[in-house]
Amino acid sequence: MSKNLITFIIVFFSIIAYSQNVTISGNNSDYIGDSITFYTYNDLICKTEIPIAACNVDKAGNFSFNIQTENTIFIYAYLGIYKAEMYIEPNKNYTITLPAKKEKEGKDILNPYFNYTDVLIGIAESNKYELNTLIRSFDFFYDDYLSINFNKIRQGLDNKLDSFIFGIKRYFKPVDHQYFKDYMKYKLNYLDYLSNHKDYKYITQYFFKNQPILYHNVAYMEFFNNLYKDFFFEFGNSKNGKKIKEDIVLAKSPKAIQKTMDLEVAFSDKTLNNMIILKGLHDAFIFNIPNLYHYPKAQLNQTLDSMIILSTIPEQKLIAKDIKSKFNDKPLVYGKHLPDITLLNQDSIETKLTSFQDKYVYISLTMTNCVPCQRDMLLIKKYKEKYKRTIEFVTIVINEDFETMTNFIKKNKYDWTFLHYGLKKDINKILEVEAIPKYILIDPYGRIILPSAPPPGEKFIVAFRKILKNAK
Repeated sequence: MSKNLITFIIVFFSIIAYSQNVTISGNNSDYIGDSITFYTYNDLICKTEIPIAACNVDKAGNFSFNIQTENTIFIYAYLGIYKAEMYIEPNKNYTITLPAKKEKEGKDILNPYFNYTDVLIGIAESNKYELNTLIRSFDFFYDDYLSINFNKIRQGLDNKLDSFIFGIKRYFKPVDHQYFKDYMKYKLNYLDYLSNHKDYKYITQYFFKNQPILYHNVAYMEFFNNLYKDFFFEFGNSKNGKKIKEDIVLAKSPKAIQKTMDLEVAFSDKTLNNMIILKGLHDAFIFNIPNLYHYPKAQLNQTLDSMIILSTIPEQKLIAKDIKSKFNDKPLVYGKHLPDITLLNQDSIETKLTSFQDKYVYISLTMTNCVPCQRDMLLIKKYKEKYKRTIEFVTIVINEDFETMTNFIKKNKYDWTFLHYGLKKDINKILEVEAIPKYILIDPYGRIILPSAPPPGEKFIVAFRKILKNAK
């Protein structure tokens, strides 16, 4: 039985006494004989995917799901090339329309990083005040404005922003749907945050402190996750937060962290602070750079254990458990040796990842059609010459056939080691790749230094120089 299924069963039976039934049904002959599964996120910090309902489409194309939930939640289903999405509310029935079936191509079926096309699930007999309709209408205006004006907003030069916010608030003023009003509020608050360049303490004081924590509201949690990204690093470098590392590494105590946070007026809301601490612990497992920003895994886990035991809020207890599950029992751990993986290089020669010796190894997992990956490879091309005495650059291509990879290398005149994932299709699981590009830094002895290294850029340079300095 999979861990996700076990998690689903535990969560399902823990809430069933309090939750309400939601029915989703419809008909689409394209899916006759198929099994359709709806998923949601167990929490919106870890975003652990769990199944919540499944059914087989009958011979007439009919399907029906029953979902138990006490909250309005975001759900989705993978249908061929599509990720079909919608929001559901407790005690409601939905008749839905699925997109016309379009299967993945052969090469896409084997690609663990296939980029699904997001589609909105159609809802029969919907009206302008139905939640999905409201969110789609708002997002249409919001996303269009943000995409056109993002740079101006970021630079504080958008003199039309206040008019846009006023106008969209007026447009949706008749709406009396709490989830939507909160959704719009935090989407617009995020625009204000981008435009005015206020720091996280100011935003905490005026947007989050003494406000309800909306654990299931997508817009609230998106803003929350952006605002408190790498919180221990940011707060730890402030005047009042210098003790935060000691609170974790030595005290291993949420209460000690809380006491340090109390030095800032913004952090006087204890319930919110616990959420911020959970976000900080989550990110500390990811952005964990020895000698620069390093929290030993054991201490992070002990702090999490305390959060699990002491928390009186079910949602926060669940998040703490999800964080612990997400980052434990994994092969990529600081100090361990890299797994012994054999792949074909660009010359069709079998090459072991462990064969690179005497230099640091900067491994990138990438796709040739990924724009951020392409941008990063241009930097690697520059770094290769600058750091040729100390770093071996190795790029693993995971989404194309072998010939596409070699043509890509020739076209761009890249002259470092490229490996194709074809001999190890499950490399994403072995190397814990949740998104691409992914970077790993290995020391000259084959030991993992940074399981999730920074991408090429200033953060990587700072981290690597620090590592070299402390290695002497």
